[in-house]
Parts: sequence; C-alpha cells; structure tokens
Amino acid sequence: MSVFPGPDEPGARATGPGAASGPPEIPRGPGAGEAVPASRSAHSPAAGDPDSTATALRLAFAPLHKRAFGIAVGAACGLFIFAFTAFHVVFEPEGGLRLALLRAYFYGYEVSWKGALIGGAWGFGVGFVMGWFIAFCRNLVIAVSVFLTRTRAELEQTREFLDHI
Repeated sequence: MSVFPGPDEPGARATGPGAASGPPEIPRGPGAGEAVPASRSAHSPAAGDPDSTATALRLAFAPLHKRAFGIAVGAACGLFIFAFTAFHVVFEPEGGLRLALLRAYFYGYEVSWKGALIGGAWGFGVGFVMGWFIAFCRNLVIAVSVFLTRTRAELEQTREFLDHI
C-alpha cells in the first residue's frame, strides 16, 4: 500500500486544465505505488539534481531574521530568570544561588514575586539585544564568506582571460 494515493485511488487529486489549484504534487517513491524510503524525503536533495542542491545551499546560507532571533533569545532569558526567581521564592533552598546579586545588574530586582517580574523583563531586554547581535554577527560572517568565495571563483575563471585574446 502506498503512502501517497495513486491517480486511481480514493483521495487522489485531479490534475490538468480545469483542475482545482492547490499545493504541488509530492514526489512519489521509486516506482508507482511504492512508499518513499525513510532514508529519502521530499525535502532532501536528490543526488546530482542541481536545482535541489542550489535550494538546499540557499536555505543553509539564508540570513537569520535579527528581530525574530532576538525575541526568541529574549523570551528564553526572561523566562529563565523569572523561573529561577520564582523557584527561590517558593522553595527557599538552603545554600542555593545568591540571586540577590542580580540587583547589581538589573535595577529594581529582588528575590520576590515583584522581583521575578522585573528580572523577567530585564532578562527579555538583555536577551533580545544579545540575540539580535548574535544574528547580526552571524549574518555578517556568512555574507562576507559568500562574497569572498564568489569573488575568488570569478577571479579563478577569468585568470587566463587575456591569454586567449
């Protein structure tokens, strides 16, 4: 039995002129009616297929969205500081971390529920800046390395250009 319905099976989509538009057909397995092997998926480039390899490379070197990465890192840092502070407020562990030292970095922070909210806000702000900067640096390094690689390849192609004139 096939993972994807064949043209004569129930659930098959009509194709051709006048057919309903929808998502593109999912590539089928090696033969009609065979399932796609677990080692190959529709998203992995086939061996020797230049279009899928180019797509995979474009995705690998795609820039990170700085604001989205900053929000993700900020949310994680804010939640972490909030959770740590809440744990210390609820359980008051003996010999635990001295979270009160964070007030030297985060104005208004204290080991209380109010301090947990203030620490969470500070954690989000610091995490956002840190995430944005990491994404910026990563995008810059990728852009410079792609530029240098392309420039070297173009220079290598045109190195003997004047010898043929």
